[in-house]
Amino acid sequence: HKRHYLSKRPIRFRLRNSVIYVARDCIDHRQQAASQLSNIVPVHFAHCKPTDGNESSSNVRRIPESNQFANRDARDHWWYNYKLYSRYKYCLCMENSNQPGYISEKLLMAFLGGCLPIYWGTEEVLEVFNPEAFIFYDIENPQSALNRVR
Repeated sequence: HKRHYLSKRPIRFRLRNSVIYVARDCIDHRQQAASQLSNIVPVHFAHCKPTDGNESSSNVRRIPESNQFANRDARDHWWYNYKLYSRYKYCLCMENSNQPGYISEKLLMAFLGGCLPIYWGTEEVLEVFNPEAFIFYDIENPQSALNRVR
């Protein structure tokens, strides 16, 4: 078993090479990233279905637990996301916007869950966290991130 960058515990992927995409706000840059990733690996989503005009894509699937997100308050989401993320190799965790100095809990939740985060937000994150511990997804030039997932 491989080991996670931030933990001594072994990583056991039940959904090898799959991306989990959990977001309440279906923002264009997230949707586009999820769609581009679905051309490479399966993308499982809870609320925002990635689309690129190909509605019949077999690489995009709603997770069975998705209806549970609507009925949870914010305190429950942390624990639930942690457990959900632990089942995936990748986690798409993108900020709502790129604000200097702002890094939300999204990246940390992915690390705690044991998946490899695919992150977009301030590039200052590269100074705070080990750049090898996650995939930085540049929405203006995503090819480097997509190549790391291949």
